[in-house]
Amino acid sequence: MDKRFTMAEVCRITGLAAHTIRYYETQFPRCLTAERTSGGHRKYRQEHIDVLRRIMQLARSEGKSLREIREALGESGCDALRPTDEVSQTLSLVLQNLQELNTRNARLDKLITLLLGETAPPHRETLLSQIDAARQDTRATLDDSRRALLEIGMRELLESDDEPDGHEH
Repeated sequence: MDKRFTMAEVCRITGLAAHTIRYYETQFPRCLTAERTSGGHRKYRQEHIDVLRRIMQLARSEGKSLREIREALGESGCDALRPTDEVSQTLSLVLQNLQELNTRNARLDKLITLLLGETAPPHRETLLSQIDAARQDTRATLDDSRRALLEIGMRELLESDDEPDGHEH
């Protein structure tokens, strides 16, 4: 099995700062997508280190811009702002949750219509109880969606620091 390197090891080997490596990951997603441990830590292969060295050579020795480096590495078709798989999965989850919310809202509308009609008082309490339960489910779904979006957003924010010092975009 190929040796896997931690972020700290890659920093030591290449002389690059961690935020620079994370930035390069966003700019060169086809070449620099690290594997992740179950805890979310990056694990790099030797080929990633080789790509980082090539980027440094092209940027420092040859004075190439990031656009030119992308072209040299076959990344020209990449949009650095394209959503990651994780973001796409989260958006899919949010859309699914919104669909569930729409379904629940439609049920609530029916219950309210029945409640406002000529419903006998004992049934009115049952309907109010069902409405309350549906609203609690809706709140829980919204909270789950917010947490997922915040988690992804915070992770993306922490991992994509501003551009590294001394490197052109």
